[in-house]
Amino acid sequence: MNNPNEFRPFAHDFPPLDDDATEQVEQVEHTDAISAAIDFVMRSQLAGVIPRLRRGEPLCILVVPTSADWCGPLAEALEKKLRRRGRAAPFGETLLVIVRREPPRSSSRDEDGVRLVKRLSQGKAVIGISHAPEACLPPPLLRAADITLRLPHLTGRALRKIVTRVTGEDPGRIADELAGSVSLDDIATCVRPGGGGKRAVERLEVTRAARARTRSVAAPPLEALAGYGEAKDWGLSLVREIARYRTGKIGLVDLPRGLLLSGPPGCGKTLFAQALARSAGLPIVATSAATWISSGDGHLGDAIKALRKDFDDARALKPAILFIDEADALVDPAQDGGHGRSWWLSFRAALLAAVDGASSEPGIILLGACNHPHLVDAALRRAGRLDRHVTLAPPSPADLAEILRTQLGEELDEEDLAPLGQLAVGSSGAEIARAVRDARAMARDAGRALTLSDLRAVLAPRETRPASLLRLVAQHEAAHAVIAHVLGRSVAHVSLISRGDTGGHAAISMPQRLSRATLEETIIFLLAGRAADTLLGAGPCAGACSDLLEATRLLAQAQSAFGLGDTLLTVDGGHVERLLLEDAALRARIVTELDDLWQRTLALVGAHSHLITTLAKALVRERLIGGQRLAKILDGAVKHTAEEGPAGTGAAIP
Repeated sequence: MNNPNEFRPFAHDFPPLDDDATEQVEQVEHTDAISAAIDFVMRSQLAGVIPRLRRGEPLCILVVPTSADWCGPLAEALEKKLRRRGRAAPFGETLLVIVRREPPRSSSRDEDGVRLVKRLSQGKAVIGISHAPEACLPPPLLRAADITLRLPHLTGRALRKIVTRVTGEDPGRIADELAGSVSLDDIATCVRPGGGGKRAVERLEVTRAARARTRSVAAPPLEALAGYGEAKDWGLSLVREIARYRTGKIGLVDLPRGLLLSGPPGCGKTLFAQALARSAGLPIVATSAATWISSGDGHLGDAIKALRKDFDDARALKPAILFIDEADALVDPAQDGGHGRSWWLSFRAALLAAVDGASSEPGIILLGACNHPHLVDAALRRAGRLDRHVTLAPPSPADLAEILRTQLGEELDEEDLAPLGQLAVGSSGAEIARAVRDARAMARDAGRALTLSDLRAVLAPRETRPASLLRLVAQHEAAHAVIAHVLGRSVAHVSLISRGDTGGHAAISMPQRLSRATLEETIIFLLAGRAADTLLGAGPCAGACSDLLEATRLLAQAQSAFGLGDTLLTVDGGHVERLLLEDAALRARIVTELDDLWQRTLALVGAHSHLITTLAKALVRERLIGGQRLAKILDGAVKHTAEEGPAGTGAAIP
């Protein structure tokens, strides 16, 4: 004969909540929505464990509902089901129920663990209820669980039964997508006794739509965006896949899971996420690392609670996009040796658990955005997480013209914007949007319609810098362009137009394959501007600090992360900056290499000073010189030098 106290550990993922065994709930008298929904779940999903607990089996049971709002009502319903009529002994003496809607402080979690161990050792039953058990419940409960009940989302059929029971009116067919996207709180507020079944479903639809709204302004469709390259291709593929899902050709499991977008500030990463959501017709939950970390009073529990809420919101809306901005703030805690390392390790564990939960549950598309992809925690970029990475390159002149057209709408619809696209080279999509706003304001102030002249005046404002400073800046940028050209690199353009904090720039192609030779060439053209300041200008200045910083970073990576240094020792790229601060020997090697490359750069700039001077003079006149025009100027200078004889070491611009 079987011993009723014997059992076999098992875990069970239940089928959808539409079992025929629950048909009788429609015949029960009217009740409130929470009671009806909980009763439905108890009958269809938990009926199997109730008799065993009533028999006194010392079970450890883990119940995992779909969201936090189910936890408390489920615990109350279980207690009522198990409480025996006329029983004198308090319910808590025979059964311990641990309910957690959010991560507790470490002391509370330890106390729960102690109580759990004591109860199980006494042969008593324990039930843990949480939508996020790994983060909220004591680890001994997770390890000791004999039965794990992972409750599924409601189906449309199940929700129809609940609505009918509460309102007394059959609302008709309800889509599974709607039923699976609403929370218990939504059901409680929208499904009201006497309020009508069809009206209840209408309220649920409105509630779902309201939750889907992004915090940001309306975006253009993805199809209208220019300059997004591979990212746009990926996004349009997702749009097509969503269309196939909605026609039943594929399932949620077939949708892509994650993408990491990187690029400089203002390149349009957030706009891309909003445009993708619009074109795909998907709700978007937009958040950021800073939002999580600054939640509440900065306590770990507050941060994890905010993180969980965003993932729960996306889960309730699926298929949906979860957009995580500032992903490069989520660094590997191993890089932080300070007192905050323990905090970060705990937060990281919760984040990775949430990401894995989203990745394992089809329908949540993770979209991360960052400025510095090498700082993003490597664990976040593993397979099944943000495993695909796309870098947003600066928009080309043609892309900028298209962005202008999108921002202008029907204004100036007959004008050729290609020259303005060329003039805007070096701008981001956000800067173009701001330029159009400023140009419109200029036209309104003048009491007339917008003209190309307004846009031109904003995109290339009248030069206000002193002529002497302008010549020095032109010489600096010309040196970058000339040395890159001499080294065989493609130069897209060189500009003297101020953009943000920069007084000019040269757009130069990077090598597709990074070897020691190509890395040294890159550092030489980075140092070329400072070399021109030294040999041809007024001496070194702080304007070259960003060039020096990039050169130092590249050499540090060569020595420690790229395998291009003195040894084969290689560490993760995210640790390089810390190594540079702490490793004196590494710093000494980099100083030696920088000195050597600096001498080579001085020699190269001195040998080509005539070309640099010629290009700088043209740049002062024209302000922006494209690649073809640049090559023509340099070829003409070389031909002139050959005919007239060497020009010596060159001189500063007169």
